[in-house]
Amino acid sequence: MDSTLSEKHIFSVTGLNQEVQALLETEFAQILVEGEISNLSQPKSGHLYFTLKDDSSQVRCAMFRRSQFGLGFLPSDGLNVIAQGRISIYAPRGDYQLIIENMELEGEGALRKAFDLLKRKLEAEGLFNHAHKVPIPKYPSTIGVITSPTGAAIRDVLHVLQRRYPIAKVKVFPTSVQGHQATQELTNALEHADRDPEVEVIIIGRGGGSLEDLWCFNEEALARGIFSCETPVISAVGHETDFCISDFVADLRAPTPSAAAELATPDQSELGQALKSYDARLMTSIRQLLKHANSNWLSTNKRLKHPRQKLEEISQKLDFLESKLTYTTKDLIKWKRKELELTNQRFTTHRINEQLDENRQKISILLEKLHQMINQQRESVSHSFSKLVAQLNALSPLNTLERGYSISEHAHQSKKHLIIHSIHDVKPGDMINTHLRDGNFQACVNEICLTPSLSKATAPEKS
Repeated sequence: MDSTLSEKHIFSVTGLNQEVQALLETEFAQILVEGEISNLSQPKSGHLYFTLKDDSSQVRCAMFRRSQFGLGFLPSDGLNVIAQGRISIYAPRGDYQLIIENMELEGEGALRKAFDLLKRKLEAEGLFNHAHKVPIPKYPSTIGVITSPTGAAIRDVLHVLQRRYPIAKVKVFPTSVQGHQATQELTNALEHADRDPEVEVIIIGRGGGSLEDLWCFNEEALARGIFSCETPVISAVGHETDFCISDFVADLRAPTPSAAAELATPDQSELGQALKSYDARLMTSIRQLLKHANSNWLSTNKRLKHPRQKLEEISQKLDFLESKLTYTTKDLIKWKRKELELTNQRFTTHRINEQLDENRQKISILLEKLHQMINQQRESVSHSFSKLVAQLNALSPLNTLERGYSISEHAHQSKKHLIIHSIHDVKPGDMINTHLRDGNFQACVNEICLTPSLSKATAPEKS
């Protein structure tokens, strides 16, 4: 062996691979590599092993199971991806490989970054604020739908609307929902729908797809168009897991176009049940009102009394009050006398005269108060009585006589005291008593004359 070689450091194969591994992992700790997946395999361990290649080269790759959590797609041969990881060496074979820690589809990363930037910008401006959102009308008469006229979304929306709320009118504003021209078409359609006076709610959306397919619903122009729209807007883009910028700006987000149609309308079967319930409640209320009104009428009718009966009741009440006042006065005098006797008994002999003077003074004061109370009570009762007499006098038939009127009644024994209200109550030959202000007289009915106007009004019609 050459002596010059023996003086130099000699690596073992393992040592060499370890040195190269340390060097590569230090120099290429975090790199991004773009390429196409090929020769993909996944053993029972769950790790992924494949090759990333381009037109002229390839590199071995490994993605351990723990790094696959949160991966937004299922890796397969032929997919173009951007892989993030570090360079290492698989020592047993001496092969260098890329240890992948994260991976995304080519082109989707830039879109995701643009999505996040626009979302943060519009959120900072307040476009997502719930204070700006308008409630969806419960019973819209016309619904505007902005989507592709040939896609599955429009068929789903129309089917749900026909099933749930067929009385609503549907206006379709056809547009593209994918591609470079879609954003402008969607914005124009939104403006037309908002200006339409019949449209009360707008559904805008399409079916599911990739982030690139749905990108027109992530454009700033459409987001600002939705925000400035005065008509309530429901965003229905993709499937339940898909979120677009339009979802955050709209007044309401629906997970699917079918769900948007349900959120925009009431269910006709539920409306039918509600109407039946309202009808039953209305009929019950009407019956209760009629029953209550009838009860009030009967009660009021029972409370109506003749003035004479009312006067008798008031007179009886006055008698009761007078009797009560008399008993109260007697009881008060009796109690005061007893109190005086007890007081006199407590006095000693040497103070009897002094106590008597004091008691006489107290009695005098008490008697004066008693007289005042009696007078006040009498005045109150007299005032109440006067008011009642005045009320009864106002209702009294005698007042009517004082004004020059008269009251006539039958003089016959069988009909005596029956008041004559009409000429039909008497006939020629009847004896009647007539009461005037200053007396009464008896007369016999010789002739009965009808008042001309009344006679004409009551005369039978000629056939």
